Amino acid sequence: MEQTYLRLAITALTRLRDPSAVPALEKLAESPDPEIQWRCANGLYGLRARKARSTFLRLLRSYNPDVRAHAARGAGICEAPDLADALIPLISLHDPDSGKPNSLGVRASAVEALGNLRNPGAIPAIRKALQEAPIVRANPEQVNFAVQAAAALGNIGAPEGKDALVPLTRIQGPVAVSAVIALAKLSRGNATFFDLVRLEDFTTEAARRAAAQALGEVGGPEAVRRLKLMLIQAASERATAAEIRAVPAAVEALARIGVEDLQTIVEPYLASHDGVILRAAIKAYKPPPRRKAPWKPLVEAYQRMAPGWDLEAKVSALSALQPWLSEQDVQAVLRSALGDRQRNARVAALSLLRKAGATDVPDDPGPSESATTDITYSILAVSRQNRTVATLETERGNIEIELYREDAPLTTANFISLARGDFFNGLSFMRVVPYYVIQGGDPRNDMEGGPGYTIRCEINMRAYEKGSVGMALSGKDTGGSQFFITLSAQPRLDGGFTCFGRVISGMQAAQSMTAGDKILKVRIEEDHTLFDYRRY
Repeated sequence: MEQTYLRLAITALTRLRDPSAVPALEKLAESPDPEIQWRCANGLYGLRARKARSTFLRLLRSYNPDVRAHAARGAGICEAPDLADALIPLISLHDPDSGKPNSLGVRASAVEALGNLRNPGAIPAIRKALQEAPIVRANPEQVNFAVQAAAALGNIGAPEGKDALVPLTRIQGPVAVSAVIALAKLSRGNATFFDLVRLEDFTTEAARRAAAQALGEVGGPEAVRRLKLMLIQAASERATAAEIRAVPAAVEALARIGVEDLQTIVEPYLASHDGVILRAAIKAYKPPPRRKAPWKPLVEAYQRMAPGWDLEAKVSALSALQPWLSEQDVQAVLRSALGDRQRNARVAALSLLRKAGATDVPDDPGPSESATTDITYSILAVSRQNRTVATLETERGNIEIELYREDAPLTTANFISLARGDFFNGLSFMRVVPYYVIQGGDPRNDMEGGPGYTIRCEINMRAYEKGSVGMALSGKDTGGSQFFITLSAQPRLDGGFTCFGRVISGMQAAQSMTAGDKILKVRIEEDHTLFDYRRY
């Protein structure tokens, strides 16, 4: 019981975000208990405790991989390039001193930290670590390490990293996606980028988005030409889904470059019915000072999206109206938004009206509209104690998940309904972060998609342990179909995301996932009697 209280205290100290907690966490990190050590390292990282350098260095020498992984991440925030010497041994497949294997969690955390420290002296070691094992689909650990290593090379920002990145751009899949963006960062303003990589080979949805992002990093006339060509191709009647899905990234890239005719380019997309494209256009919208009624496209954008469930698009359109709060048309649309079916849209409108000086507005925007009937709630209440397992059949093997119907009845009911409607079949895990999470359930495959509606959060007392299943969010009450599985304990997620299940079998398959690996089918079965006897 005392150990439980201590774990909760460490999490609480971290979430308070009070720098005065740093000495207490450093003192607790002297405990011989590895779990207390890694939790303290995680807390110090969360508090951005850059002065905890000596604590991180000491914990790096631990025999426990969880302690080393969290200490490595912490070392990466210390803004001390000389710490690279302590991190470099951790990125190899085997520790050079003991000969023992380094886990992927340790390797990925250490290479991420090296990227944050920006020490060019680490580049030869990163290149060597990339060459220690084949970067092929059959070796998912090295694939995931290569993704992290490519990003680290881009963050280091030294031209010596180019030689390591160019071969990675030719490894199709998540490695090339990460590498092309990193290479673009190292080639900023340099047209030789186009001699180093063939963007024509980047044809999948994820690859085309990465190509657009890379062009935004490189900049220059050739990058602008190619980005505009991407938009033209997406407007064609024969445009592929990959070409259309790359539009938001292309618009954002052109805005990053700052092309002179940006507003002319953006204008048509402000009338889009695609919420993701619309949000990219709104973000890039910077009308000239003399434009007549510059708020009009934003007002029309909100009115167009208001009947639907795309909360992010609505809030984006409303928030962008802030420069013109004194205008009658703007206040009129904000007042109309007080009747929006989604609470978060009403909250945004209410906040803006108060900024405009309005006093005749409600104190509380009221609850969200719900399609759930009283009968449905009664059925959920009866079934809350049912034992339910979801089996994810994936390209890497089966993952069995016990669903928490008692702790998150609405979320689990939504997941079950989607699964039984074959919603997840063929979708991929589009986001894979070693030692953190894998995330799937997005029909767009760009972390922007969902089932066409949102559900409310059900925050509960379930802790995010290794194998916990949570609902991915872009803000409060924005869940839908995207979910994640934690690859390690993540106490900083506790109380922030709906935890609605845990992996009871197949954790090895989850840990072997790479970005783009597919969910073949999801099966739902009731009353499994094996729940009490198996774990992972």
